[in-house]
Amino acid sequence: MFEMVETCGLCGGERFDIVYRDLSPARFEGPGGSFGLVRCRACGFVVLSPRPVAGAMGAYYPGAFYASLSPAAGGRRGPAALLARGYNRVFFPPSLRRLNACLAIVSSAWPRPPGRLLDIGAGEGAFMEAMKRRGWDVSGTDVSAEAARRTSQRLGATIRVGPAEALAFESETYDLVTLWDVLEHLHDPLRVLRRVRSVLRGGGRVLISVPNFGSLEARLLGSRWPHLDVPRHLGHFTAATLGAMLRAAGFGRVRVGSSARVLSGNLLSGRVQRLGNASRRLWVRRMARVVSDACRTLSMPSNRVLEKMLLAQSLVATGGP
Repeated sequence: MFEMVETCGLCGGERFDIVYRDLSPARFEGPGGSFGLVRCRACGFVVLSPRPVAGAMGAYYPGAFYASLSPAAGGRRGPAALLARGYNRVFFPPSLRRLNACLAIVSSAWPRPPGRLLDIGAGEGAFMEAMKRRGWDVSGTDVSAEAARRTSQRLGATIRVGPAEALAFESETYDLVTLWDVLEHLHDPLRVLRRVRSVLRGGGRVLISVPNFGSLEARLLGSRWPHLDVPRHLGHFTAATLGAMLRAAGFGRVRVGSSARVLSGNLLSGRVQRLGNASRRLWVRRMARVVSDACRTLSMPSNRVLEKMLLAQSLVATGGP
C-alpha cells in the first residue's frame, strides 16, 4: 500500500517539483512498485513520493540485508553476505567503513568521559559493542526483533524493538544519542529528532550520519545513485536541509559537515590519542596529545577542498539541546 506525500516533513510546504520519475526498488529482493522523488519548493527537502505506508515497509527489508552490511557480520556466509561485502568494497573504501567512521565521529564530537548512550537503529550492535568497550553505558533500538534479541544477549544491554517514531523514552536520560544512516529511512524524521532532543541531558549531543544528496557523486549518477535505495530511503538530505531539520527540532549548536572532514584527520588523531592514553608514561601521553592535535590541524585544508568539491558521499551532523 502506498501514499503520496502532500506536506513537506521539514517545513510544511505543499508544493513540490519532480526530481525523478519511475524509480524501481533497489538491490535485493522485495515487492515491486514505481516510485519518484520530489523536492519541496519552499525548503528544498527531497522525499520519496509515492512511498510505502509505514506498515508496509517491512516487506522491503529482507531479514539479513542490513545485518549482512554490519561489521559484526563480517564472517557471515551466503549469497546475501557475499553481495553485501561486494557492495561495501565498491562503494565504501576501507577508511570509510561504517564502524570506524562512527567511532571517529564520536572521538571528534565528544571530548568528555563516557556516559549513557542510545543508539537508534542499532542493528547487529557493532557500534554499541565498541562503545561499551570504551566505558559507555549502552542501550539501543531496532525494528528487527531478531537483531535486537541477539544484540541484547551478546551485550547484556536493553534494546527496544519498534519503529523510531513509535518508541517512548524518559526525558533527559542520555548523554549521547546516535542515528547512523537512520534518518533517511523514517517517515517522520522531524518528529523523531524532537523526541531525541527531549531525552538528552544538559550538555548532551546527538550525532547523525546520512547519505549526501548534494554530493558530486549523487549529481553525476542521478537516478542511478546507489544511495537512493528506493523505497527504503524516504528522505534525501543536503547540508542545508539536514541543518534546517535539526534547528526545527529545537537543537542548538548545530554543525553539519562531511565524512571527509571527520575521517581523514580525526580517525588518525583519535587512534594516536588512545595509544597515548594507554601509556603509563607522562611524556608519552603528552607527546601523543601533540601529535593528535597536529593530525587534526594538518588535515583541515584538504578536508575543506574535498567539501568544496562535494566529493564526500555522507553528511555528519551534531547538535545539542
